[in-house]
Amino acid sequence: MKKIDTTPTGVNLSRRNLLKFSKNTSSLDTQTRKIATINPLSCLAYHKIICYSCKDICKEHISFQGLFFPEILPSCDGCEKCLHLCPQNAIILKEIQT
Repeated sequence: MKKIDTTPTGVNLSRRNLLKFSKNTSSLDTQTRKIATINPLSCLAYHKIICYSCKDICKEHISFQGLFFPEILPSCDGCEKCLHLCPQNAIILKEIQT
């Protein structure tokens, strides 16, 4: 007896395709995002020089602990505005896993 194919041409009925699995999918996949980080060795504020360049451009994501210690908050969205304003290039973007 000859089997009759009733599926339309170009339709893939594999379980992998129907369940939206790809070959490289892992149950432990994590997403990464970029946030700014400050290098204390090259940051002017960490060396007791009054500099608010980063905070002036990004008040909602950068705060100072006291007068001289800038801190990037976890809410940083990696917009890169502070990178271009830092006179010492002390700020870099770092990937973190979420």
